[in-house]
Amino acid sequence: MLPGVVSDYLNRLDSKRIPPLILHIDADCCLLDSWGKPEALGFPPLNSGVDLSDALPFLTGVDATRSGSLASVDPGTGHAIDVQFLPDAAGRLFVVLTDAREQHIQTAEQQQRTYETRLLYQKQQKLLDQLIATRTELDLRRREAEEALRVKGQFLASVSHEFRTPLTSVIGYAEWLAKAMDPDDPARRQARAIARAGQHMVTLVDNLLEQARIDNSEATVHEDTVDLRQLAEDMSAIMAPLAADKGLAFAVFLDPQDAADVVLDEMRVRQILINLLGNAVKFTEEGFVQLTLAWANDQLHVAVSDSGPGIAEADRARIFSAFERLEGAHKRAGAGLGLHITLQLVKLLRGSIGLDSRPGEGSRFHVRLPAPLAEIPEETTAPAASGGRILVAEDDTDIVQLMELFLGRAGYTLDLAANGRDAVTMALGNPPDLVIMDLNMPVLDGIGAVRELREGGYNGPAIALTGATLDEDRIRAISAGFDGFVTKPIRMPELIALLQDLIE
Repeated sequence: MLPGVVSDYLNRLDSKRIPPLILHIDADCCLLDSWGKPEALGFPPLNSGVDLSDALPFLTGVDATRSGSLASVDPGTGHAIDVQFLPDAAGRLFVVLTDAREQHIQTAEQQQRTYETRLLYQKQQKLLDQLIATRTELDLRRREAEEALRVKGQFLASVSHEFRTPLTSVIGYAEWLAKAMDPDDPARRQARAIARAGQHMVTLVDNLLEQARIDNSEATVHEDTVDLRQLAEDMSAIMAPLAADKGLAFAVFLDPQDAADVVLDEMRVRQILINLLGNAVKFTEEGFVQLTLAWANDQLHVAVSDSGPGIAEADRARIFSAFERLEGAHKRAGAGLGLHITLQLVKLLRGSIGLDSRPGEGSRFHVRLPAPLAEIPEETTAPAASGGRILVAEDDTDIVQLMELFLGRAGYTLDLAANGRDAVTMALGNPPDLVIMDLNMPVLDGIGAVRELREGGYNGPAIALTGATLDEDRIRAISAGFDGFVTKPIRMPELIALLQDLIE
């Protein structure tokens, strides 16, 4: 049995190494006993009493009373060995021989694993660096894209404003001329065509601006109390002339006919209806276009039907994509945004849209929108309209003359100011019944002017007039002190109705 000092040493050896050869020798290098297989290390069989001085010359001169070791010794057997000297209590020596090649192999393997681990770490670090660089690049590109969207939104808003001001004159004067002409005058039809073309341009601008809002995640819902009967009448007034020009039958149905007021984003619902009806009239060459508005269970059901060419099954998803136009559509005016914007607006209003169509059998778009009943206000007795004096602050002379035509005929007297500073001086010096103020005024803009009016004590109603349609412009105007907000191009009947409500 091996003594404890040898057993402890053997327990510390790597178990995967070749089993060691253990020799117990006396002070004269004579073998007392052995354990293990000498041939495993290249030695011949060893018998007790054999002098090992010649076979193991490294034993010569070893101090048998002290522990020690030799590494990678070549005993001439073709095996490099490690030697460990372990003295016993009787002054003799245990010599433990282990195959150094196994240790070298293990050391090399360990070094290889270390190298591979280091190489893997370097690769991981390189990949991490590349990932960080890619993420940084993506963040940069994202910020650039967001900035591009913001600039595009500002550009479209500016374009919208610049378009709306002259379109007010184009549409307004065309409508005025059409009304002033004899019903049999051929030029009356051309005047109405000018007005309709102007309205078409407004729709295109609105669609582009709405797309910019959606891209920038700036589109928000403004809930209004909507009179469905008035909405149906307005759609008929806008679209029936367009259909008549093409010889199409046009009809609007409301169910129930005495539908109560509901809560909707009126501006966007009108945009949805105009987009769907405009497409139906545009692509239908003969037959009919029909709008049905049905309200039930807090939902507005919209159906736009036509006898047009229909839409193939394969094209139904594509028509809702931006700038997509079907075969033959290039012959008709438009940017290919109408249905895409319609889909986005329906989603914004938490509704749904569907399509039933077959080639050659017409199309039917159906929309469902949440539309709860509006609260019924308490009835009050309003005084009859009696006109009034209005201060118009507008620097565009064409629009001023247009207002003089329409508002003068409606019974209103107009005071005119060409800039915001004059408007404040005139309103505070001789307060009018109502102020109409363009926001983009010279000398002092509309926001600054209405603030000075309120600070100066003017408590009458004030209407903001602007070509901008962004939600923040509306909020800024109302916060500054305006009571109403009218977007160019001005629809004179709507403006006159607003004047009457505010003055009363």
